[in-house]
Amino acid sequence: MRFEQSTCPECGGPPGAIEETMLVEQAIAFDEETDTWEYTGDYQDHAETLEPALDTEGRRTLLCSRDSLHTWPTHVAAEV
Repeated sequence: MRFEQSTCPECGGPPGAIEETMLVEQAIAFDEETDTWEYTGDYQDHAETLEPALDTEGRRTLLCSRDSLHTWPTHVAAEV
């Protein structure tokens, strides 16, 4: 694919990743001592639900290959 903004606006680096979302089931269990529900650490992911996270304008968030703290929103210019 091609992006409208294909380089990091902070350092000029190329994208290294795209933020995506995926359904994950996190197991919880009741703790009688604290009367609360807590995460157990067990989970099941559903990779078939993986899809790009889009903002309200339909842009994807790219992460810089030089520094993953550098992110920027961009539209896909073309699916190749």
